[in-house]
Amino acid sequence: MSLAEVLQDIAHEVSDARKAKGWEHQLGNEVALAIIWGRKWRLLQGQGPGGLGFDVIPHLGGRVGNVAVYADTGAQARLGRYPSRNFGSCPIRPGCGRKDF
Repeated sequence: MSLAEVLQDIAHEVSDARKAKGWEHQLGNEVALAIIWGRKWRLLQGQGPGGLGFDVIPHLGGRVGNVAVYADTGAQARLGRYPSRNFGSCPIRPGCGRKDF
């Protein structure tokens, strides 16, 4: 037996929100459409003695669709011995598994 309805009622009561009308009043299923775009580039890089290297990789991205609309930006700085030529870590989102992103 799921306690989801009981927990939802408690959450609504604690937060002084209107009592839920039940699962039959929730949104129905619908197709989700989204266009997702992202771009990374290597802004700075350097190589020092003993294989010590660094790079700075900024990124821009965004999503437009009927489920979510957002923009994101940030940067990653890396320092280490013999750094790889990849573009750093990958955010958790569709299209991230590509080798160039």
